[in-house]
This record gives sequence, structure tokens and C-alpha cells, in this order.
Amino acid sequence: MEEEQPHWLILPEHIAVAEDRPLGTGGFGTVYRGVWEGANVAVKRLAEETSDHHGNINQYLAKTEPPGYERSRLIREIALGMQYLHGRKIVHGDLKPGNILVSDNLQACIADFGLSEMRLGINERSSIGGNHRDVAGSPRYFSPEAWKGQTSFASDVFAFSMTAFEASSQSQSCLA
Repeated sequence: MEEEQPHWLILPEHIAVAEDRPLGTGGFGTVYRGVWEGANVAVKRLAEETSDHHGNINQYLAKTEPPGYERSRLIREIALGMQYLHGRKIVHGDLKPGNILVSDNLQACIADFGLSEMRLGINERSSIGGNHRDVAGSPRYFSPEAWKGQTSFASDVFAFSMTAFEASSQSQSCLA
């Protein structure tokens, strides 16, 4: 019996990729034009050397066990990134350690904007990553309102607090 895949998962074999003419190449890989279910899409193939990067903050902290001041610096960078997003009226919606990448120069970078929304006005919002708001994200980092599918700047702060607690903890078991 074949295991049912999540509705949001796009398998590589379902995308026709035009590998003969790349759209662009950068430090992390090459972008190609693709077609998925009749829609034009961009497909990024990661360069092999990207596996030498530090991965997400969980992986970095587990591998290197840095001192407290290094953990504090990374937490501050996450806070500054969140401040930047919120200043542009963007709610991330899925802030968690797995979505915090650590670059080669040891900078924390917020990633995965698939659940992000731009707040246009008091009751207006625009989805950045697609129509997704029932209850989506990572329950461990949900604020009470996120359990009802209602994210906000405050729910990002809640998720940041959970992330900061785990990153600052010396116990690697907190970084599941």
C-alpha cells in the first residue's frame, strides 16, 4: 500500500524540468524553468557544496556546542530578522529552529516563508506563500491563537521565545 503524501508536497518526478537552459546560477545552486500541473515554476537544484553549510540552528548547535555568548548572538540576529519582517508588516507564521539557517559566516538567517502573510490593514492580509490558513505550522511553537489558525506579530514573538529558549539551553534534548 502506497503511503499518502501531504497535499503540499511536490515530488520531483511530477515536474518537467528544462535542464538544457538554466535561468540562473548562484552560490547555492542553479535555477531552471519547470512545469508542474500546467503551471510554470522555478526549480532550484542545490549545489553539492551546499552540504558543507551549517544547516539550521539545531544542527549547528548540536554539532558545535558553542558557548553562551555565541548562542546569544545568534538569538539576537533572529530577533533582528523578525523585527525587520514585522517592520515590513510580514508575519512569518512558522518561526522555529528548523527555519533558522546558519550561514558559512555564522549568521542566523530566517527561512521558509511558505506560511507568511503580509498584513495590509486592520483586517486585511495577503498570503505570501499560498492559501494555507487553517492550522498550519509546527505545533511545538504555536501560540494559543495559532491553534485556531490565527497568526499575528504576537504569535511570531511567541514562536521566537520558544526558539530562543531552546537555542539558549545547554541541553541538546531541547533541540528536537
